[in-house]
Amino acid sequence: MTTGPGQARSQRALALWGDWTDRIAAGDLPFDKPSRPQGVERNIVLSLWEWSTPTGYMHDLISDRPAPAHRQRQGQLYGATEESTDYFPVLDPNTHTAGQIKHPVRDPKTPSSKTAPMAPSPYWGPEPIWDSQTSIHNQMMDEKGRVWATARVRPPANPDYCRKGRGASVGQGVPARERQSASLHVRSGERQVHADQHLLSHAPT
Repeated sequence: MTTGPGQARSQRALALWGDWTDRIAAGDLPFDKPSRPQGVERNIVLSLWEWSTPTGYMHDLISDRPAPAHRQRQGQLYGATEESTDYFPVLDPNTHTAGQIKHPVRDPKTPSSKTAPMAPSPYWGPEPIWDSQTSIHNQMMDEKGRVWATARVRPPANPDYCRKGRGASVGQGVPARERQSASLHVRSGERQVHADQHLLSHAPT
């Protein structure tokens, strides 16, 4: 998430964000103050569910395919827990039930976020609360209702087949240090398939 600011005059960007934060803390508001909901806009009911774990966080979720949408209407929601856990949560808003499915790795030596350098948590303390080998990121859904995700499933070094032949220049120039797999979750049989890649994947396409 910090790549963008780093490419665009980071010191200037950080100074603007710092100024923005200070002004908001002092009570500053946008020049065009948003109006409060009026009339029928106030007729809203929020349904809230607790899903995942107390120390897990939701980086993203998917409920339908982007376009054309509405093929998975009123279906299950799948969450992406990124660095917090390998168990991605599943929520069924129709039955008000939540569960979780473990995303496996191909290689047990796949690194975990548990060993990543992090500051102590003001709430949980100094002990690591995140432990994720897969770092499940953005998910997508295809026309069959199958869920695709980018995930880390092996150590960062690329295999030999990524370094030789036609893919050598790409595999050597941009090694997959983080998420190297497009994983496919087939819901009917709760089955998962990994498509190994030699490029860093931010989101399945």
